[in-house]
Amino acid sequence: MIEEAKKDGSSEIIKNKDGSVTIKMEKEAYDELLSEMKEGIQSLLDDIKTGQDYQSIKDVKYNSALTDFTVVVDKTAFENSVTDSFVVISLAGMAASYQILEGKNYDSIKIVFNFQDATTKEMFDKFTFPDDFADLENGTESGIE
Repeated sequence: MIEEAKKDGSSEIIKNKDGSVTIKMEKEAYDELLSEMKEGIQSLLDDIKTGQDYQSIKDVKYNSALTDFTVVVDKTAFENSVTDSFVVISLAGMAASYQILEGKNYDSIKIVFNFQDATTKEMFDKFTFPDDFADLENGTESGIE
């Protein structure tokens, strides 16, 4: 990671006592890194909407801060799919990484996924990261049904 950061324009890399790493870079390199990360998220969203892997998902809308997503789905197909809801975990991880890179503290990150029926436009479910993700890990009933 450190060698990659040096190649990407980092001017100083500090290993902190708590095990974390502080990377200083020029604003131009930082802006390009944010832009590339957002392009990667958009590419994933394009694949989700047009690919064959998540057939119940028809569209994904999101705000520029990557804190609020609306996942438009064929509700019946989505509820009967074993895997389509897992895409939210991938998106949450990418959106959280983007927000951390923007300088947000991990403990303050909240990403909301609202699920909308493509036919009726009804919002029928909601998943909030990391709250509902922690519930999933602990085996409690919450989040995506």
